[in-house]
Amino acid sequence: LRTPLASLDGMLELLAEDLQSDAPDLEDAREMLGRARAQSRRLARLAVDLLDLSRLDAQVQMRSEPIELGELSRAVLAEFELGTAERGIVSELEGSGHPVWALGDPGSIARILRILLDNAVRVTPDGGEIAVELHDGEQASLTVRDHGPGVAPEERELIFERFQRGRATVGQAGFGLGLAIGRELARRMGGELVFEDHDGPGARFTLRLALARAPESGPIPVG
Repeated sequence: LRTPLASLDGMLELLAEDLQSDAPDLEDAREMLGRARAQSRRLARLAVDLLDLSRLDAQVQMRSEPIELGELSRAVLAEFELGTAERGIVSELEGSGHPVWALGDPGSIARILRILLDNAVRVTPDGGEIAVELHDGEQASLTVRDHGPGVAPEERELIFERFQRGRATVGQAGFGLGLAIGRELARRMGGELVFEDHDGPGARFTLRLALARAPESGPIPVG
């Protein structure tokens, strides 16, 4: 918390000094304001991560119910449309041709998918591609793949630990908490979140959960 707070405080102090001068440099002020807002958003993300960790450590009870992964994935992907469109990144959902039902907590599954998509968007170059793949077999699975730099073999378990990040993400926003939160949420639902070895560029992260029967009343809305 201290690092982004100190950075934000310094930017606001410089901005205040600039605006109090007789001839403020508005261009510099706009740049400083943009950087301050970026730090503010970074702090907001950290607050969400720390709240998630506190809930996990407190063993807060999670729901367990049938969730249709296709409907949930489309809703979460829509949250990223503006940011991906601005950078020319194509994001798509690759389903199995039929609904894929998993047993779990809807808010936690959506949180894991947001974590994976946020990471994918940050590492994917402008004009790249991101995909969410859904499959069912012995388990229901949701995979997010990107066209970023990938993850070094020696870092593929390290990145799931708290406050640990891969070398490929150095210089980017983040605190190394997302994947740790995602893996713990998956385990609390009786599933797993793993990095998948594969041929080709980028990274693949897969969430596996127990299969569920579709409820007779239809899909459960995602809150």
